[in-house]
Amino acid sequence: MYKSHFFPKSELLQKVDDISEYASAEICKGTVLYRAREYTDFNFFDNKEVITLYEKLNEFFPSLKLQLEDVRSESAINIVSFALGGDDKKVEELFRVIKKVIDEERPFWGFDEKNCDAPPKEYAKAGRANSMGISFLYVATDKKTAIMEMRPQIGQLFNVCEIELCRDIRIFDFTYSAVELKENEYTKSGDLYVISKEFSRPNYGNVNDYIPTQYLCEYISQKGFDGIRYKSAVSPDGINMIIFDTNGKNKAYKIIESRVYGVTDMDIKFEQMLPFEIDSTD
Repeated sequence: MYKSHFFPKSELLQKVDDISEYASAEICKGTVLYRAREYTDFNFFDNKEVITLYEKLNEFFPSLKLQLEDVRSESAINIVSFALGGDDKKVEELFRVIKKVIDEERPFWGFDEKNCDAPPKEYAKAGRANSMGISFLYVATDKKTAIMEMRPQIGQLFNVCEIELCRDIRIFDFTYSAVELKENEYTKSGDLYVISKEFSRPNYGNVNDYIPTQYLCEYISQKGFDGIRYKSAVSPDGINMIIFDTNGKNKAYKIIESRVYGVTDMDIKFEQMLPFEIDSTD
């Protein structure tokens, strides 16, 4: 249940064998990666830093009768700023309190190390690379891609943790593109390009659409690869990675810190698909 769901044997996997060496890449020790998880209002208002700020604001301004939720309210903070106006002593004291919390230098400002890691196998849901019950670590090479993979909405909060590789790992690289085709290797590189393109295809919520890529990843894992790398389906320039082994004793990574980010803008680009527009020339 927790290690293998498939019994691979197909012509497709023969192609994977043929391109394995060609698609093999090494990711070096010290590489930093990112994982995002939704950070709910409950998580936010249970945060030590938020609670400390709330308590101090009520100390300074008891007449405002602030609620904990006001810490995230722009209008409430504006009222506090107005109340601070001209009172340099209170401004200095407030910043001193905030700085004291920050200076504690605790690395996990959002979720702790355990909750930043891959989910326990009992809670692992099916994903692009893993079947239900198999726990893989999904990460991105930058913060924006990590958040984009969560299909964010404006105003949502996300815990983003920083993860560092503590040893070199060998991954199967699905980030190959057509412009990288090499002379005398068109067949292998062409196969890799086609498989890579299918691997990064967007999924709109149907878990069953992931079965082919789960099938591939299980085989790649059995071949001794530590993980895979592939292009993000939701972030145009984004690159994702999946690390197979999340066992506490043997895993190739360590979680360094976590911070909380709020989505403030979402820039999308679009083009007309229908009706077709045909340029006419005389």
